[in-house]
Amino acid sequence: MPVRASPERKPANLARLLLANLDAMAELILCSGVLALFGLALWLTTDSDDDNGGGGLMQPVLVPVRVRRHH
Repeated sequence: MPVRASPERKPANLARLLLANLDAMAELILCSGVLALFGLALWLTTDSDDDNGGGGLMQPVLVPVRVRRHH
């Protein structure tokens, strides 16, 4: 005959199960946050590809343009 849990022990088992689920969720959130912070740090420390790595926009360059002058 199977052994049944007494009614007094059911809430304790439920509480233990809820705590285990909360621990797993906290672990997942913590790992996700750490990965996000590492990704953000990597993104912010990589050089900009549009200039000398100082960030911001490129300095404008004047390019000569040929103009026809009609008299």
